Formats: sequence, structure tokens, C-alpha cells
Amino acid sequence: MKHLLILSLVILGGCMSAPTPRQPTGPGHSAPPSPPVVERPLPAPAPQPGAGPKAPAVVAPEPARSASSDATDSLVRLSEEAAKRGDHRSAIGALERALRIDGRNADLWARLSVACLREGRVNLARQYANRATTLAGPRVDWKRSAALAVAAIEEHVGNYDEAERIRALYRRE
Repeated sequence: MKHLLILSLVILGGCMSAPTPRQPTGPGHSAPPSPPVVERPLPAPAPQPGAGPKAPAVVAPEPARSASSDATDSLVRLSEEAAKRGDHRSAIGALERALRIDGRNADLWARLSVACLREGRVNLARQYANRATTLAGPRVDWKRSAALAVAAIEEHVGNYDEAERIRALYRRE
């Protein structure tokens, strides 16, 4: 019983937080006063003569480039180089690494679909093309790459008319 009591005290003692250091207080020890915070309003810009009220200029922001998009771009280039050499396994590996970085990028899924199709893995290619189609959302460029992946699969399995119909819908002008 004695050991159980000691053990519970040790466990409870471990749950306590460390004491905070105390500032000495008293007549000889006073904390220095903090400087007062003064907020001053910013002056309004002076109106320019002859300038009436204008609508604010609307400028579309440029899409921000992040380190992850640079990494995925680099992996896509590696994949394309591997595919040109006929090394489809390396192409697939590079695209899979890119998808670990940006798994919601429909274009990467469409590219992976085509790479799997080149390796002869039709069912997997179809799954990846379906994923690309689902993730494309309102982005026209992603819808196009997903549709072209589906068209490549349809052509591969002998549905030439369906492949041509899909390509005609998404052909660039």
C-alpha cells in the first residue's frame, strides 16, 4: 500500500507544471514601468486637384509560385524525359512523387494515367483518368488533360469513335 501511495504521488507530481520564476516584490524591488502606447491615426492622403472619385483599379494577382509547384514541375520534367527514353517505370515513379507533393492536381493524375497506359496497365490508367476527371473541377486546363487521358484509353482499347469524339470536344483552337 505504501508503494502504491508513493507511485501515485510521483505520477501526480510529474503532471504538475514547472513553477514560474517569481519577480522580487517589495519596497526595494519594483519593476520598471512599461512605456505608454500611443496610437496616432494615419493622415488621410491629400485629394488631387481635378480628380473625382475613381473606381479602384482591379488587377488580377499573379498566381504565386511555391516551392512545391517548383518541385512538381521538376518531377514532371523528369517524367517526360524518362518517357522519351522509353523508361515508363521511372516516368511513373516521378509522377507518383509529384502526387505526394500535390495530390489534388488533376493534371498530374492525367499524366500518370497516360504513363500507366504506355506501360500497358489499362485498368489502372482508367482509374487515374477518372480521378483526374473528378479533381478537375472548374479548371478548363485540367478538364482538358483529364479528357485527353480518357480519349487515349478509349483509343487503346479500340473505341476509336469515342476517342475522336472526346478529342473533338477538347481540341485547342
